[in-house]
Amino acid sequence: MTFWTQFKSFLSENPRVTPFLNNRPGQGWLKAFLKRHPSLVPRTSEGVTKASACVSETDIKKWFLEIKNYLTSENLLDVIQDPKRVFNADETGFQLCPSTGRVLAAKGDKNIYAVEQGNSKENVTVLFTFSADGRTCPPLIVFPYKRLPEKNCDISAT
Repeated sequence: MTFWTQFKSFLSENPRVTPFLNNRPGQGWLKAFLKRHPSLVPRTSEGVTKASACVSETDIKKWFLEIKNYLTSENLLDVIQDPKRVFNADETGFQLCPSTGRVLAAKGDKNIYAVEQGNSKENVTVLFTFSADGRTCPPLIVFPYKRLPEKNCDISAT
């Protein structure tokens, strides 16, 4: 949702007298608003799922503590001391129909997210995996829910 759509929606839900045509301010108003509020800057948001948006720092710390407790109870703490045995993987979705827009954010904010309402079938997901000693694993690619061409499914090539 763009700034203009959000602003129009806000004014429609919170009626007040404005000089704006159809509750939509113009470019000049936005420039003046940003001048009056130098702590806000226009930024491009990054899409994030509702599930990811709900994860907190506390949740992540709790997860790492549970892993450490498990490794301790199984006498496996030496595993995390060997960089060849420590891996990090992260998935990213490449949207086939991206819809991020400009939003207002505090100056200096590094990550600006917009929770996506889109359909997950419109993504190609790729899982990238790296070891702590610098090795790279081949990516895992998850395609949308449809039948793949046979030439892309030849596992004998691996």
